[in-house]
Amino acid sequence: SATAEAVAAEGAEGAGDAAVLQSRAQLHFFGTGAAMPAKYRNVSSFLLQLPARHGGGDGGHGRGGGGDGGGVGGGGGGESGLLFDAGEGTLAMLRRRFGAAADEVVRALALVWISHLHADHHLGLVRLLELRSARPGAAPLLVVGPHAL
Repeated sequence: SATAEAVAAEGAEGAGDAAVLQSRAQLHFFGTGAAMPAKYRNVSSFLLQLPARHGGGDGGHGRGGGGDGGGVGGGGGGESGLLFDAGEGTLAMLRRRFGAAADEVVRALALVWISHLHADHHLGLVRLLELRSARPGAAPLLVVGPHAL
């Protein structure tokens, strides 16, 4: 596999690829399909965590001189998340994965995308919105989905 240095050596286009290889973005699968939420198999939901964008000319991929928390809820500050589908039990899966930091993960969400109106893709949204509304200081949350949502 190509290293970031080898990709960067290919020129300007390769430099963008190098940034992707060095990215600290994390993808967490909380459910890939089930009839109902369960401990080891959950309905559809996954979270893409995006690292904080620090100052400097590195396109936001540098460490920025402190507080590298390793993702949303890790203490680095400024991180955000994109949640794709929020089936029933999504909040429970967030709490199982992030523990006490789950509330911060929910507060840091920038977007929730609901693919369609089947219950296994959106019933957990209400719990997430309730939790966010109880946490002052959260930025507005963009919810994208079918018009009927």
